[in-house]
Amino acid sequence: MNRQPQHPCPTCHGFARVRTPDKQVACARCGTILSDLPFDKGRAAPGTLPHLTPIRVGMKARIGGKEFYNVGRIRYIQSEEGETYTWEEWVLLNPDGDAFYLEYDEGKWTLSEPFHPAQAPSAGELSIAEEGVNYTVDGKPCVVKDAGNCRVSGVEGEIPWPVKKGDAVRYVETESGNEVISAEPMPDGTVEWYRGRRLKDRAVFTLFELRELITALDKKEQALQGRRGFGIVCIVAALIALVGWCAALGRGRVVAEGSAAIAQIPADGLRMGPYPLSAANRVHRLRVSSNLSQSAAWVQAVVEDEDAGEMMNLDGDFWDETGYDSDGAWHEYNLQSVSNFQLSQPGSVYVRLYAEGEGTSASSGTVSFAIEEKVLHSTYLGGFGLLSLLMGGSFLIAGAPEMARGVWNGMKETS
Repeated sequence: MNRQPQHPCPTCHGFARVRTPDKQVACARCGTILSDLPFDKGRAAPGTLPHLTPIRVGMKARIGGKEFYNVGRIRYIQSEEGETYTWEEWVLLNPDGDAFYLEYDEGKWTLSEPFHPAQAPSAGELSIAEEGVNYTVDGKPCVVKDAGNCRVSGVEGEIPWPVKKGDAVRYVETESGNEVISAEPMPDGTVEWYRGRRLKDRAVFTLFELRELITALDKKEQALQGRRGFGIVCIVAALIALVGWCAALGRGRVVAEGSAAIAQIPADGLRMGPYPLSAANRVHRLRVSSNLSQSAAWVQAVVEDEDAGEMMNLDGDFWDETGYDSDGAWHEYNLQSVSNFQLSQPGSVYVRLYAEGEGTSASSGTVSFAIEEKVLHSTYLGGFGLLSLLMGGSFLIAGAPEMARGVWNGMKETS
């Protein structure tokens, strides 16, 4: 696309053209009413193309101390591998003929201006450029981020050079550090070069002095900061809870313990104790284990008060097995069971053990128990930690949508 401004104002020789309130075309510098451009046919009337952004034809932007007029918009379309992509470009023109191009593509803004590099790839090289290829432009290493063929799907406004719906455009977009360097190789072997930078919404709205939108951005940013802050608090709480959960899975302070051979445990149980417990309204843990080998047994431990009243019980099948299969030797076992209980008031407790072994080999095993205090409910801590982690992650993502979008795009690229 040959982007050389044409048909200057006959009065002041300015190139920027704008629409007047009565729909006429006037010179942006001196106000002279101008005739329509000879290549206006097929262009959409201002405001008829769907809008993706708050930027409109006729707005003014201040760039580098100069005033630029938004004289028109070009919309592009590209079909690739069954998907269709669209983006648009605003033409910002100074009456002297200086131009900037503001591109909006999938939520990203890029502001570029024409330049003429002394050292750059040829049109032939750029015609076969692909993503990831390295070039050198004026001594700067550049990496191709996007390249392809698109066409113009719509034109709006007073762009003073020929451009119409259906025009084909070859583009190559590269990055060199924080700079975006783009090229459009032409059929005649020439290349139009543009360099610029990415912009945030705030920077774009500031160029056009859209104060209401900037205020709305400030409010949005405050809300996002609040979400991020709450998310960080949740993450910290989750980490603390998960540390506590890990500690809860460990052993507490043993305040009572005992063991007995399975063969010596009578049918009505073996009562052991008393064991004085003083930590009232605190969580205690009963841990029962066995040293069975190549055998199995049913084991139960009952915590009783002084009158043999049951306070809590814990039972389970313990077993230990070893064998061989096509994968080789294997060893499986379940030799421990754990449960928590809370002591309502200080006092002495007893532990009654029951055991029923399977076979004579189980009779040689023993059953052991231990009561621990100063323990935590791992289920509550783990549940709270997981819930806080999910909430914190959700609020952090909600508070940093651009970062989340970048992560998601990165995941899609690597998949």
